[in-house]
Amino acid sequence: MSQSLNYDKIYREESITFRCTVSVSSGWDYLWIHNGKEIQASSSDAYTIDSLDYPDSGDYSCRARRGKIPYDTENSEITTLQVSGKLDELHHYFTTTYVKLHFK
Repeated sequence: MSQSLNYDKIYREESITFRCTVSVSSGWDYLWIHNGKEIQASSSDAYTIDSLDYPDSGDYSCRARRGKIPYDTENSEITTLQVSGKLDELHHYFTTTYVKLHFK
């Protein structure tokens, strides 16, 4: 599985796309897994989150399925996503915290 952003830090309100690839043949539907549970998502090979938020943090993987009697691949390797606050939110948080600590 690959992702559209390969950064250590991903911030709230950014978007990300995960892509699942099966190297043999075609005709696959894709299942998306977040923190060990299947999520309601498109059955396409791409899963996009348009505006990230903290609950989107966690482990993501995918699995491919096809056939009338479904055949599933094993789950892909896990990709971990950690959503951080936007830079201006972090600046406000740390400034406020610093001032409170400084005056106590």
